[in-house]
This record gives sequence, structure tokens and C-alpha cells, in this order.
Amino acid sequence: MDGGLTVFVLAGVALGTPFALEWARESVPAQYWTHPLFLSTTTTISLVWGAGFLLLTVLSLPINLPLKPWHRRVAAIAVMLAAAAFTAWYPGHVQQAAAQARASPTGR
Repeated sequence: MDGGLTVFVLAGVALGTPFALEWARESVPAQYWTHPLFLSTTTTISLVWGAGFLLLTVLSLPINLPLKPWHRRVAAIAVMLAAAAFTAWYPGHVQQAAAQARASPTGR
């Protein structure tokens, strides 16, 4: 299942339709949906989730079966919590960085 999610997420990024795009549109006004910063933010969030799913896929490979089942469960929970925390933090970070760049006299 994790492998399928990895392919789905990364294919969406490759096709220019990151999976986070639809969720982001629920909380962002339509006028920003085509803005490069909005699109790059949703792409980055999707890539983080894709990396998390990829890590979970690797952990479920037969070579990792010697791991105790609870280790894999803890890793899965940690990966999902980390991706969720990044998803909650990153848009605000991007907005803050953009605001600082606009306020800077050099525009950086």
C-alpha cells in the first residue's frame, strides 16, 4: 500500500498536479491557485509526503522483516506525524519568508 501511495504522490508531482493541491485550495482563495509560490509550496509538501511513503515502503521490504513489528509501527507513526507537522508549519514559513523578502530594501 505504501508503495502505491509513493507512486501516486510522485507521479502527481511529475505531472504537475501534486496531491496536496486540492487540500490547499480548500483554504486558499482562488486568485492564488496559479501563483508560483502556491504551486511550489504544494509541490514541496507533496514531496515530503512522498518521501515519507517511500520510507515506509522501504521499511516494509522483506529485507527489513527482522525488525520487530512494533519498530515498524513506531516508525510509521513518526513518519506520518513528521509529515503532518511539516504540512502545518511550511505554508506559514513560506508566507513569512515572502513577507520578509518584500519588506527588505534589497528585495531579498
